[in-house]
Amino acid sequence: MKKFFILTLFLSLINCKSTDNLKENNLVTYKVIDINSKPENKFDPKNIEFELIYDNEKSLFQIVNQIENENNKIDDKIIKVIYGGNIKYYKNHILKEKIFNVENRGDVFNVSSDYNEYQWYINPNETKLISGFKCFKATTHKDRKFKGEIKESFEPYAWFTYEIPTSFGPIGLDGLPGLVLEGSFDGKKIYYASKIEKTKLEIKKPYSNTTIAYEDYSNMMYNSIYERKNLEKENNLIIEKKKKEIQSSK
Repeated sequence: MKKFFILTLFLSLINCKSTDNLKENNLVTYKVIDINSKPENKFDPKNIEFELIYDNEKSLFQIVNQIENENNKIDDKIIKVIYGGNIKYYKNHILKEKIFNVENRGDVFNVSSDYNEYQWYINPNETKLISGFKCFKATTHKDRKFKGEIKESFEPYAWFTYEIPTSFGPIGLDGLPGLVLEGSFDGKKIYYASKIEKTKLEIKKPYSNTTIAYEDYSNMMYNSIYERKNLEKENNLIIEKKKKEIQSSK
């Protein structure tokens, strides 16, 4: 009898574990359009997709893995970086944690963001239908700083629906009382939902040995920008100097 009880308990635990492994999460597929993109632009994002996987507690937004065409491998990588394909966004309600995982020059690290990053204003009179869902427009403001000084300001917006009661959204546009079906951080690159379904994909926090604060990340990025600009300036001066030397030697 004791052996039978132990065997029954063991089988029950295996069954519970199998049920957990079969747990379904929610999956939203997003595409992106660039309002500044031109037909002749080879860096067109029309062929890339992003996915938002979420449950009641956490979410992960990332690019959909695709087989790269060897002939356009470099172009594919450039497109992915331009439209955030090198960044994964993760949020956890239980731990009050919000991060994004970024790959930059071969280094991968997590950037810790404010859990309540955006203070949204919801306009109850501005609505539209997206994929059959009534959506409301929300707007907010975001500054990017370098060593405490504001360098850029953005007006992110999001179209969300109360009909899907989750606070998640694409590219970290979250914190609203409904799923974000369309949104933009800079007003140029617009992410919109193309499909909503169930999935067996897991929601895993992106791994990194290094976690830095958003302010440190912002300083690092602006440092890189200024270093590149200074290097270009120095190269241009050298080129101009060489041109003058050649002209004077004639």
